[in-house]
Parts: sequence; C-alpha cells; structure tokens
Amino acid sequence: MIVGGGIGGLALATHLARQGIEVVLVEKAPQRRTMGFIVGLFPNGVHHLRLLGLGDAIQAVATVVPLLEVLGADNRILARYDLGRLAPPSTLVVERECLLEGLARTCPVPVRYSTTVEALRQRTDHVLVRLSDGSEECVDLVVGADGTASTTRQYVTRKPPARSAGFAYSICWLTEGVTEGATNILGHGGMIGLYPTRSGRVGALFLHRQGGSNTQACLRTTFSGLSARVDQILEQIPPNEQFLSRREREFVVRRWRRGRVVLLGDAAHTLSPVLGLGASLALEDAWQLAQAVTCSDPLEQRLASYERHRDRRARSALRASWLVHLAASVTGSRLVQRPWSWLLRSVVLPGYFAWLSRFVSAHSSSFESP
Repeated sequence: MIVGGGIGGLALATHLARQGIEVVLVEKAPQRRTMGFIVGLFPNGVHHLRLLGLGDAIQAVATVVPLLEVLGADNRILARYDLGRLAPPSTLVVERECLLEGLARTCPVPVRYSTTVEALRQRTDHVLVRLSDGSEECVDLVVGADGTASTTRQYVTRKPPARSAGFAYSICWLTEGVTEGATNILGHGGMIGLYPTRSGRVGALFLHRQGGSNTQACLRTTFSGLSARVDQILEQIPPNEQFLSRREREFVVRRWRRGRVVLLGDAAHTLSPVLGLGASLALEDAWQLAQAVTCSDPLEQRLASYERHRDRRARSALRASWLVHLAASVTGSRLVQRPWSWLLRSVVLPGYFAWLSRFVSAHSSSFESP
C-alpha cells in the first residue's frame, strides 16, 4: 500500500505495477491536486522521469534552464553558472500541475481519493490497515509518501528531527518579462528566485525572515531598495491570497522504516525549496524502493539498504541547504557586505555548484545490494 498520490507515490506505484506487483494507492485529497507552482528538475530527476517513460512528455511542457545567474545588491553579478555543464539530461523547470498530470496519466494504478489510514497493525509477515472509508487491507508493505505533514510517519518515528532555518518562504506567479532566464538575487538577508516557465509565467520564490499574514508587506519591507530591478518586481507581486507562504522547516528523519512500514519523499526528508531538489529526490526514492521491493534478498535487508543509501543522499542535500541559507542570511549584514561578497564569489558559490554537479550526476538508477 502506498499512502500519498503525489510525485513520489505515483512514481513508485508505476514502477511496482510494471513489475507485476499489486498496489493499493490511497490519497486524502478528494481529487488530483491541480494547485501548485513550479518544480525544478535537475538531471537526476529528469533521468528518473525517463525511466518512467515520461522524459519526452515533460520536456515538451518544461523550460530548459541552461544558465543560472546569481546577483547581489544593486544588481551586481556574483556568479553565472552553466547548468549545461551538469551531467545530461537537461535541467528543467516545469509547472507542478503538468508534472502531476504526466505522472497520473502514466500510472496504471487507480487512486482511491478521499481516503486516509485510520489504524495500522503490523504482524510478522503482513500489515493490517484500516482505512477511513471503512475498509481493511492486508498488505505486505506500507509506504508513507504523504508529504511533510505525513501521518504515516508516526508508525516509524514519533518525533522527526526538525530545524527551523529562521526563514519564511513565499511563492507566487509573476507576469512574463520579469526575467529572461533563471535568476537568484541575494540581499537584505533573503533571496528572490525567478524561474520562467513554458506558459510564459514566471515562478517567483521569496526567502525572507519575516512572517505574518500580510505577505505583500513582508516582502516589501524585506526587499525594497535592494535594486531598481527588485523594486519593479515588488510592484508586480499579486494579492496575498495568491501566494503560497510557509515558515521554513527542514528535516531528515532519524529512521526511515520500522518493520513493514517505510517512508519516501517529503515524509522522510523535507528540504528548502531554494535547492529545487525535492521532486528529483522523491523520484530517486521511488526508483530505489521499487528496486528494493523486487529484490530477492530478505525484506529487512532490502529495506535497510534503501534506508542507508537514501539517508546519505538526503543529508548531503540538507547540508547544502544550510550553506545556501547562510549565504542569503549574511548578505543582509552591512558589516560583512564587502568581504562576504568576495567570499560568495570566490568560495561559497563555486563550492556549492561543485557539490551540485557531483550530486545530480549520481542518478541512483541501480539498487545497492545489502
């Protein structure tokens, strides 16, 4: 049974069904989610979409990102990074709705919407699951792919380690013409990310320290005066109700499995959207877990190998996220403006992009045997 019909859940269901494994897929939402903004797909994520047979379909609705430009205050260029230097295939930006539609169309498993897990009892060789629709299922394995607010996680670990990054993030759509390419702007202790999509809209990600219900006011207080370009962006931000705003919370669970219950995607590792690696890691998780489930070794050994490999990947990404948040935070201090600008250009950003190149080149397309 897979709990959660998002990116990771749909991908895992497809992999397992294609190998002849019967899958029950439940989702608490009443229908397929159509809300959302942008999803970044680095080469590792695109590689795993191709394994699902979705490479060409997603490429047709996505925007290729050949270059990422990082700017500081007053529009100073801190870095220009050629994303084409990363391992093929291309780095993409796609609207979340398009990605979910493609995954749902490819998945041969019907989704049982408006359905949640009410109780779960593990036995030696099976798991008994009582669902909110009154039915009971006897399954070999339960996979929690139900996101950051996972309810399945309670059956694996009671209290996931969490770290507040001290940031809030707000995401919205801006109109065409705000930027010609992918751009990150650092300054005033925060970051603005601008990512054009195939539809012409620009996905905008604002990382800022202030919270509150008035997102417009928070963004203008944080970023106003950073540069003339940023002031123009702030003039285009939509009403508060058109933002997705959350307080930043990142974690990687200490344990990914207990008995015949195992976690996947954001249920196991929630990372800052600044990295743009969440979807790619969920697709990796799905492939790796599918390999583990179909391997001939004892289940305990297979799941232990999955946990060991995925935990290492997720923690590496979490450390990189800390570095990005630190870069955004320190750029707001006038005391370190000049030395930090040099350090960003000469040490921090080159180090981060070197790590990113190594990380996304590891496609994790084969299962590590125990």
